[in-house]
Amino acid sequence: DRPVAQQDYDGAEQVTMTEAGGRKALWAGNAYNDAKEKPGLWPDRVKYQGPDNDLLKVFSEVMTYPGNLSQTYNYDQAYGYFFGDVNLDGKVKYQGPNNDANIIFMNVIDLYPFNTGKLYNFDLLLEQLP
Repeated sequence: DRPVAQQDYDGAEQVTMTEAGGRKALWAGNAYNDAKEKPGLWPDRVKYQGPDNDLLKVFSEVMTYPGNLSQTYNYDQAYGYFFGDVNLDGKVKYQGPNNDANIIFMNVIDLYPFNTGKLYNFDLLLEQLP
């Protein structure tokens, strides 16, 4: 096996942004930071369900936010710099309108072209900088 940095990729590690003139971008949703948490084991990826998923990071940041005293899932005031702030609006939000969890869901289940079975635990949405 070759190190992660030397793997061959197929181009799906980036998404083409039609609204941005065809520019390439990474898939939104890598909240868990796989490369840091498990160096050498996984490349960065976006994962909705299963071990080491990104949704859990969004959930834990909302639930442990100091102002969320009632432990509310749809808490809407968790402002700051968070790995779980997938839409980059300055706050992390697990449930409710404009939440970060939905972006992870949409990218993994609906938009990623190689998840043809629409699997919730799809584990191969890999990312790589251009």
